[in-house]
Order: sequence, then C-alpha cells, then structure tokens
Amino acid sequence: MHDLRLAIRPMRATPVVTLVAVLSLAVGIGANTAIFSLMNSLLLRALPVKAPQQLALVTDNPAQGITAWTTPIWEQIRDRRTTHFGDAFVWSSTRFNPSRGGETEFVEGLRYRSC
Repeated sequence: MHDLRLAIRPMRATPVVTLVAVLSLAVGIGANTAIFSLMNSLLLRALPVKAPQQLALVTDNPAQGITAWTTPIWEQIRDRRTTHFGDAFVWSSTRFNPSRGGETEFVEGLRYRSC
C-alpha cells in the first residue's frame, strides 16, 4: 500500500502530464485493439465455407488482353464446369442507372450472380 501511495503522489502533483499519459495509453490500446480485430477477421480467422482451401480467384490479366469478363465468358465457364470448378460466383463493380424512366443518374454498385 505504501508503494501505491508513492506512485500516486507524483501523478497528483502533475495532473496535466498524468492526463496526457493516460490518454496516450488509451488511444494506443484502442488503436491496437481495432487493428487486431480487423486483421483477425480478414486474415487469421478461417472463411465460413465448407472447404476454404478449394476456393480460387479468377481475375483479369491485361498482359494477355483480358480486361473484362463478359456474361458469355461466364456462361462458358458455367457450361464447362468440371470437378475442378464445382461452382462459380461472379461479381464486378460497375455503374448502374437505377431509374426506370425520367432523369438518368448513374450510381456505383456491385453486380453479382451465381453460375
């Protein structure tokens, strides 16, 4: 108990320094907690699927001239599925015109479909 009183005495003598130190620790601990939570959910935790080791990402390759995956390409992938491709899920970011008539106003969005 004597040691605790000796530790608190200088903190009471300089309240501004104590406040800055406590706030710095709070911000540091909060930032570390937030970063760890983000990394845990994105990198450390397993994906909520049956066999995450069987997932594959198929993307474009501008060096080979593939810059867009059209619907006919995905239909060919769907029609030629083998045991290597059990199923496919397609998504792309694009601009949409959500209005059915009147003024045209494009919005950013995602388009997806399961093949």
